[in-house]
Amino acid sequence: MAEQETEEEIWKPKTKLGKKVANGEITDIVEALDYDRPIMEPEIADQLVDLDEEVILIGGTPGKGGGMRRTVSKRTARMHKSGARYSSNAMTVLGDRNRVIGLGVGESEDTRASIEDANREAKLNLIKVPKGNGSWEDTGEDNSSIPFAVEGKSGSVTAVLSGNQ
Repeated sequence: MAEQETEEEIWKPKTKLGKKVANGEITDIVEALDYDRPIMEPEIADQLVDLDEEVILIGGTPGKGGGMRRTVSKRTARMHKSGARYSSNAMTVLGDRNRVIGLGVGESEDTRASIEDANREAKLNLIKVPKGNGSWEDTGEDNSSIPFAVEGKSGSVTAVLSGNQ
C-alpha cells in the first residue's frame, strides 16, 4: 500500500508544458494558460495554483408535494441480464477565486469516483477570467468584476457570467 501512495505522489510529466512546469520555467497558472499548448495533465494545475472545489447539484430525488431534493450526482440506470447497472454523473467547478476557473463533468459507477473524474476534467478545462471594473465610465484601478457579459452553452445548459452593471 505504501508503494502505491509514493507512486501517485511522484509526477513524471509527459507533455512539453508539463516538463517546463516541472523544471520551474513556468511558475504561474496564467503563464501556462498563455502558453501555445493546452493543459493536458491535471498535475500542472496542482503544481501552479491552489484551487477551491465546488460541487454543483445536478441530480435530484423526488420528494413530497412534487418537489425535488437536489443531490450532487445524477444517477442513471441501464438494464443488464443480471439486473440494473447504475452510473453516476457529477459536475464540479474549480477556481482560485481570482483569475482562473474550470468546469468538469465526470461519470463513474459511484458518486465519489465521478466527483474525482469531474475534478480531473475541470483541471484540464481551466480558463483565464478577464478582470475589469464593469463600467467604461469608471477609471479606477478596482478590477473586482468582469468587464463584459459572457455566455457559454453546452447541450441544453447555458451559463451566463455578467459583471457589475
